[in-house]
Amino acid sequence: MHSFADRHDHTWKLDITIPDTHRVRRELDVDLLDLQTYEKLTIDWVLLAQVLWVLCREQAEQQSVSEEEFGRGLAGEAIDRATEALLEAVVDFFPPRRRRLLQQVHAKAQQLETASTAHVETILSGDRLDQLLKTKLDALDRELEASLADASLCGSTSGRPPDSSGSTSPPAV
Repeated sequence: MHSFADRHDHTWKLDITIPDTHRVRRELDVDLLDLQTYEKLTIDWVLLAQVLWVLCREQAEQQSVSEEEFGRGLAGEAIDRATEALLEAVVDFFPPRRRRLLQQVHAKAQQLETASTAHVETILSGDRLDQLLKTKLDALDRELEASLADASLCGSTSGRPPDSSGSTSPPAV
């Protein structure tokens, strides 16, 4: 059995069973046993909260926790804890041979996430992003200056709008 604590210090237990998978499928049209769902749960936190609510609703009712309050408890680090607990509970649902394969998939997914996060942090902390932004801003600046120069060539050179009568000389007296 797996568990996670939300940000209100409620502890929620997860132990996936056939009735749980059926309930999630019936209420949310989500197949917990599909590998694509496994991936979606790591990036779609609203879906994660909905699935967790279906799985934890009985516990929540016993603690007089509403669906909205349950959802409010899923923020920040609680999202990571809940995701990890749910994914591990799903993996543990399977028979041992398949479970080992899914544990390997889960480990590889975590390695990929760690590596991609480190890569993005490297880009953000280095000069490369600053240089790219400066290059783009310089190009936009040149484009804006060229557009302003074109507009001034097409418009009036006196800097004031033309006379509405169409005449530029004063009327004769």
